[in-house]
Amino acid sequence: MKASAPVRYKKFGSIRILSDGRVRFSAWTFPELRYLNFAVSADGIDVERGGRTVMYLSTPRGRLETACIAFDLSQDDLRTLVSELRVAGHGLDHWIVPALEYTQATLHPIQGRITHGLQLLEVIPELLKSCRELPVAKTWQRARRQLQESWAEQLRDHPEDIAKVPAPWLLPVEYSSALQPKKTSPAKRSRAKPSKA
Repeated sequence: MKASAPVRYKKFGSIRILSDGRVRFSAWTFPELRYLNFAVSADGIDVERGGRTVMYLSTPRGRLETACIAFDLSQDDLRTLVSELRVAGHGLDHWIVPALEYTQATLHPIQGRITHGLQLLEVIPELLKSCRELPVAKTWQRARRQLQESWAEQLRDHPEDIAKVPAPWLLPVEYSSALQPKKTSPAKRSRAKPSKA
């Protein structure tokens, strides 16, 4: 049996992601983020911070299609990464929301089998809320829409499958409140307030 060839990487100091998903590479580093670099293989790009992979960019057909956060990051690591990608710009900021959403949906079914999965799932909603004003890559907008339509069809035929939906952003609008925490009305809160002795 022939052994598989080792994965070969080329390293770059910075990248620019075009609106159609194509990626341009440069040996120059981002001035404020010299510790970030990008290891490129045939299948994708590893975003490295100080030699540690923190994010994966999938480019199976030569264009960026999905992005995923490394599962072993701590909550603080993830917050830092989001801040740094905002600063980096050059199209990377358009892939912050897609990376958070993709990671959320991917982690949900396997969270019990990895060490940091639950920690990341706890902080991702907070980060998505803080990134609402960021532009979202058109490639991901199309992919997201297709996934939402697929789940809408699934739930029309099998509404009991709502518990299987791995992330709130996958839910059709009419189901979106089902995964949101219930808020207590002010009237109920005042009635529930303990009386003073």
